[in-house]
Amino acid sequence: MSDYIHIWHIDNMGRNAETGRVEKLLWRVTTEHLDSGASHSSYGEMICEGEMVIPYENLTEEIVLGWLDFNKEDIMESNEKVIHRHLFPPQLEGLPW
Repeated sequence: MSDYIHIWHIDNMGRNAETGRVEKLLWRVTTEHLDSGASHSSYGEMICEGEMVIPYENLTEEIVLGWLDFNKEDIMESNEKVIHRHLFPPQLEGLPW
């Protein structure tokens, strides 16, 4: 499956009010089939561990996306399969008359 694009976003972050340390990320990936425009999104939450060395006010979405420490390929492949099943259903219903 190759005619897809995957766009990752950070939708929100939770941070400690006293320290400013980011503790939680809410992420989203939207996969789009280029030929048909069909799309599917997956959402998730990740708890941040470790020390934050970049001040909160200097964070960018690009930096924070780099913190996602799970297998993104599996999620993108799953999105592609959902779209593929929508475009090419394995079972059709109906009557011949």
